[in-house]
Amino acid sequence: GGHGPWSVMLASASTLAGPTTSAAFVKVGMGSALVQWSPAGNPLEVTTYTVVLSTKPVFDLTAAYNVTLSTRPTGGNLMATVRGLRPGTAYYLYVSARNHNGIEASYSNLAATSTVGAGPDCMAGYNVRLDGWGDFTSIKEAVSFLPPSLSTFTCIILDKAGTFSEQVDLRNITNNGNILAVAAPTNFTSTETVVTPPAFSTAAFLIENASVTLSNLIIVATNSVPYGVRASSAYVTLSSVNVVGGVSIYAAGVSLSSWATVLYSSVTVQSAHGFHLAGYGNSISYSTASAAGANGYALFLDASVGDTVREGYFANSVATAVYLSPGANSNTILRSTMSGGTPAGGQGGTGLSLSGAYFNNIVLSVMAGGGGGNAKGGGHGLSVQGGSTNTFHQSVMSGGGGGGSGSDGAPGSAAGGGGGGSNTSGAAAPGTGGHGAYLVAGSSAVFRESVLGGGGGGGCPGGTVGGS
Repeated sequence: GGHGPWSVMLASASTLAGPTTSAAFVKVGMGSALVQWSPAGNPLEVTTYTVVLSTKPVFDLTAAYNVTLSTRPTGGNLMATVRGLRPGTAYYLYVSARNHNGIEASYSNLAATSTVGAGPDCMAGYNVRLDGWGDFTSIKEAVSFLPPSLSTFTCIILDKAGTFSEQVDLRNITNNGNILAVAAPTNFTSTETVVTPPAFSTAAFLIENASVTLSNLIIVATNSVPYGVRASSAYVTLSSVNVVGGVSIYAAGVSLSSWATVLYSSVTVQSAHGFHLAGYGNSISYSTASAAGANGYALFLDASVGDTVREGYFANSVATAVYLSPGANSNTILRSTMSGGTPAGGQGGTGLSLSGAYFNNIVLSVMAGGGGGNAKGGGHGLSVQGGSTNTFHQSVMSGGGGGGSGSDGAPGSAAGGGGGGSNTSGAAAPGTGGHGAYLVAGSSAVFRESVLGGGGGGGCPGGTVGGS
């Protein structure tokens, strides 16, 4: 008996992977989809699958906008997330299994769906929902999955109401002339989509990337932070963005650099600036800002040049409303109202204050000084300290009334504010009324077809309306 020596292996073969026969879309977002498929008898954890989401109902591996993913899932739950889909687009799901020699089984059209739409402009991006049924549950996670170089108008849509507690950093993205937008749908109310910066944040949105748009958002600061929105790059747009800073924001509700655009937006702060512009070529339209502290202005043009402000309302309830600092030149304020406030026992705030600013044009606007506090002077409608060649055309400047002994003066109006009365015998002398326009020595301005009204001085029982 016995046997001869073992022979060497002369050949080997692998069986083909079985074709996948069933698959489904588990979750579909704006730019991604979670898909699941059956193993079809193929060995688990060793079989590799190619998942193709195609815009064609007949399989074509070269079709435009195809997204292909190669994956080897672990365990028996065969699932994968496919990203980079186009919003509002029909996709067909194909899955093919490959054996260990890389030979693919056939592809079959196993399921179909459409991604979430994002409006006519958005051609790429993701949607964010706190309930988990979007592409992501946080804005910054969605940002982290954006490509480093944009090839089209790209959006991150917050399409489910909720409060997002995060600081969103937008930086290091090459736009290639495309816009990156973070927005809520326009049918949401202003209180439905809220972004609130956590403690130790710089801002709710820290923008260090050009061509970024924020729209239909409300930012609420509940922790102490410097800014609501801080943009150091150019071509940033805020549309229907409302910042509620209260006492929590201590630098500026919105701080912008150059060539920024603000539309239909509002800022409410206390001891901070509302809008802070520190570059050139910015535009603010149909927007409002309110401050309530001596350390901030509702609108602060910080050596900013060539800005345009139109149809705005800017007020500080206790101090100066709008300030143009030295170097804030060649700006235009059109059809806007600037109202200084009445502090407790202090000098009334100025409507518009210019210091060392040149070549600015104020047109069809109202500047009103605040009434003086107890026995203090009223605020000026306009104060010019240094600078020249500033022009005021068809505008109204009114001083606030001086404070009486024990009562406040009235805010400025077209005829000037009335002075406060005295209610205390032998009290301090009442405050003087503010000027419609107050120019310090060496300053000059040009007034054309404008109305100037000084505030009445405080007195007993009250000062008269109007002055010089």
